[in-house]
Amino acid sequence: MLRLRLLTTAIFTARLNFIIGEKRRREADNRLEAYISNNTRFDKRPNVDNKRYHLTLLAKNKDGYQNLVKMVTLSNLEGYYYKPRMDRELLRQHGKNVICLSGCLGGELAQALWNKDYERARNIALEYQDIFGKENYFMEIMHHPKLERFIEIRDETVKLAKELGIRLLVRRIRII
Repeated sequence: MLRLRLLTTAIFTARLNFIIGEKRRREADNRLEAYISNNTRFDKRPNVDNKRYHLTLLAKNKDGYQNLVKMVTLSNLEGYYYKPRMDRELLRQHGKNVICLSGCLGGELAQALWNKDYERARNIALEYQDIFGKENYFMEIMHHPKLERFIEIRDETVKLAKELGIRLLVRRIRII
């Protein structure tokens, strides 16, 4: 029952944001902080499949919004294990008209760089670029000056973005 309530709330919130955006005569700011599973969304092995990565997804237009709703629904119905999780298969199926940001320090790309695995980070970036298209995939950096190794991860992200020709998106988080 709780899962259904959470799913309904997520869809209602996304729909409400879309309606508000239309009333303002601009595209709605429909974004989703998704959890991406290590393997598939169907795997539910203890102490293995509860690990997940962050990925930010944005609807490019109404079709993108509908794809986000489909992904949220399926991640709750099929991928729920501690949290609703998506996988690459789901992203490939419903990633049209969706913009993807590589995610915060909890993202797969940043975690590969954190573990000093530059080649893995490179492969991750290329795979997401393949899924969403060159024009819809951005490498994201956030300002975290107090976090250990922030500058190193930021610099490696910038280097990788330049090497692969992927656009950078810089976000600043506000802590209240």
